[in-house]
Amino acid sequence: MKKILFSSLVILLISLSGCDASSVLNQEDKTVKFYNDQYQVTVPGHWSNMNLHDDADFQHGHGRKEAYMIVFTEPKVDFGDDYTLQEYKDLTFGMIQESLENSKIIKNTNLRLNGNDVLQAQIVGLIDNIKIHYLFNAIEDEKNFHQVIFWSLPSKYESNQKDFIKTLRSFKNSGT
Repeated sequence: MKKILFSSLVILLISLSGCDASSVLNQEDKTVKFYNDQYQVTVPGHWSNMNLHDDADFQHGHGRKEAYMIVFTEPKVDFGDDYTLQEYKDLTFGMIQESLENSKIIKNTNLRLNGNDVLQAQIVGLIDNIKIHYLFNAIEDEKNFHQVIFWSLPSKYESNQKDFIKTLRSFKNSGT
């Protein structure tokens, strides 16, 4: 369960950092494999690998655009036989919610993604007096639970939302 929550210091450092020149924004999308090449996701070409959390299985983003993504993958065998996706979402999302001041859940959604169930939630709150807008996704496949978490500043969330959704839709088993 050590993967469940990431520190507010990381968010502060990322939100205060700059990034590459605007010409980088025109790069083609790239597909990246992770978790021993079992999964893949296609991210915008201007995103790069970042050090956002020591235990994340995948972490990319773009500092200047304030667009960040991390994935935690946890084997279902580590949970009780009857452990549900809803319980996983309640646990992991609940810990994010508890880490925020003045949190407000904007939306909860159930969807299917590449044959897998997804429980999605949006939440806004404060960390060290900085507002953060999260798009949280709990995903269950045959072998694993995943947290796919995107975040941005509220002022930049709308401009990043298309990339977040497109990237989420690309998340899948790599078939290797």
